[in-house]
Amino acid sequence: MSETKEEAEMTPDERLTWLRERGVHISTAEERMTGRVKSALQEAEGLEAGEEISYVLVPADTTRPMKELTVRRGPTGGGDLLTEHLISAFSNKQSDVDVSLLQEQNALLGSTDAPASVSHESLQKVAAQASVEIFPLVYPSSSNQFTGINIYLDEVGMLKRLRLNTRASKYAELAGFNPPPQFYGDVYLGRIQKVGGRITNQSFVKGIDTAYDAPWLKTAVTENLEHQMEMNRITGRTDATQPSVAGSDGKSKLEEGFSWTQTEEELEITVPIPADGSGKDLQIKFRPQALEVRFRQEPLILLKLFENIDVDSGTWTIDKSATPVKVIISVEKMEPALWPRIRD
Repeated sequence: MSETKEEAEMTPDERLTWLRERGVHISTAEERMTGRVKSALQEAEGLEAGEEISYVLVPADTTRPMKELTVRRGPTGGGDLLTEHLISAFSNKQSDVDVSLLQEQNALLGSTDAPASVSHESLQKVAAQASVEIFPLVYPSSSNQFTGINIYLDEVGMLKRLRLNTRASKYAELAGFNPPPQFYGDVYLGRIQKVGGRITNQSFVKGIDTAYDAPWLKTAVTENLEHQMEMNRITGRTDATQPSVAGSDGKSKLEEGFSWTQTEEELEITVPIPADGSGKDLQIKFRPQALEVRFRQEPLILLKLFENIDVDSGTWTIDKSATPVKVIISVEKMEPALWPRIRD
């Protein structure tokens, strides 16, 4: 069958389109090369559209067990799926935020920003948007096949007054972060891999990966140190130190009517009393998450605490050598952790 004049005058691209429109299957050299590259990447990274990737929920409540969850990989396979997938998990939490905590944090960090310029309504909108924050426990590098481990957390968990997640801090400590950061509310652990600038999720398995002697934790300190040294070399910066937590390092935190210090295990509260006071004038009550101090039946402090204390461990003594005279109260925390503040 001979070509028509119109067919003979077609360009190669037009002829290719014309044939495809008539059901002829044709692939160009460029398309075949693209397919091979995509196939090679998928094979190297173990990617398959629809594949289930596991990650682990670490509840802030230590009485609740960790839970392995899954997310299904999309058709593109690129990007960190958990940053979008977990938004709904954090949006279900309480959305009210406490502006005073932002002010305290700025003061602790020595920030010159004026928190008063941020309206309460603006902060509520930020909280309602439920952003997912990523804290890298292990950075991808050549020594770990460019595989990293992340903690995914509520970006405004502290402002929502969510409880401390001591298990998350323990993982950070084991990974070489000293002092370990404080995490608030439920968090999630996941694994990523960076290949050619492309981030993909890999499975993080409960039991194998959550054990404190997991293979990735055994090498985390060295790998993070290598990463930090490389970043310092590139940026010319020396190691930065984290600000001290309130009441730690033996430095008293002054509050209205009392001061306090803390270690991970213990809380010490100092309350001034009149010089003529004695033990019989004091009534001190320890409750699971509260402390009450009265002097001659008048309340000195009625304190709802940030976390639970061991009421049976509470002791107190009067220091008459101090000016003014003080009652010093000591009590153990139920769970070892540095509190960001003393009040709930």
